[in-house]
Amino acid sequence: MLDEAFDEEIDAAKEAIESGENVVVASEPFGGRRTVVDEAVTEAGVRRVSVPSVSDEGVEIPDDGVCVVEGSRYLYTRRVGGFAPLERFAEDVTVSDATFVTSWNTYAWDYVRHAVDLGVLGDTVRVPKLDASQIARLLDSEYDVSEFGDDLNRVTADRKTSFHDSLPFGLGRLLEESSDNIFEKISAASSGNPGVARSVFEERSWDEENEDADLSYEDAFALRVALSKETVGRDVLRSVVEPDSLPRTLRNLSDAGFVETTDGSVSLRAESLVRVVSHLRRRRLVW
Repeated sequence: MLDEAFDEEIDAAKEAIESGENVVVASEPFGGRRTVVDEAVTEAGVRRVSVPSVSDEGVEIPDDGVCVVEGSRYLYTRRVGGFAPLERFAEDVTVSDATFVTSWNTYAWDYVRHAVDLGVLGDTVRVPKLDASQIARLLDSEYDVSEFGDDLNRVTADRKTSFHDSLPFGLGRLLEESSDNIFEKISAASSGNPGVARSVFEERSWDEENEDADLSYEDAFALRVALSKETVGRDVLRSVVEPDSLPRTLRNLSDAGFVETTDGSVSLRAESLVRVVSHLRRRRLVW
């Protein structure tokens, strides 16, 4: 279903690849960039390079063909010397005859493209948000939504004359929040993000109040790092947060429902993405 929703973005990425031009595919966390990349790169023999975590090690890339680079967000950190792996990668891309498709988290990409000259990576294809009808079709294709059959029928009817569709994005979302239709509620709670919509549906959290968290600046900055990395090692956070403060910071972020923690890593909770972004925007840590 997502390949239909993102058909324009898939076509744009395909055109770049077929022309031998590098291209960046960017989306929010859980926002569908994997679908766009996979649909755009269909021929056999495409090489995939994965950057699984933050590391000072370089990325080995081919000299020709088509190369998909996943996990590009791990090629930098916000510390002294933290851009070196990304800068080396960009230099290697410059001298390679391969065509590169790099997959990016939007919040990481919008930060680094202003900090480092990354024009060599090509134009950016941004994965759009889904409307309520698309969210409903997505959930219907992946889950049993029979208990919400009437809502599904109403929201997936021909929306060409929908009043919501004629409104500015933000106002339309406000109306969806107050709607009695489950799929419009999920659309509002997920802000049109397909991965978040799945999580909201699974957790049945579409009616939960979005209370803001009381976070220190250090907590918020650690959350900003988690947003851009999606999953990040504790060792990386220790380089941006006072080591003695890290346990308290992670406890605060976990208590707020923003992250899940393990012994070695911290992961963003999909159902909390909208709250995370809203909080960080108020703190002027994302734009």
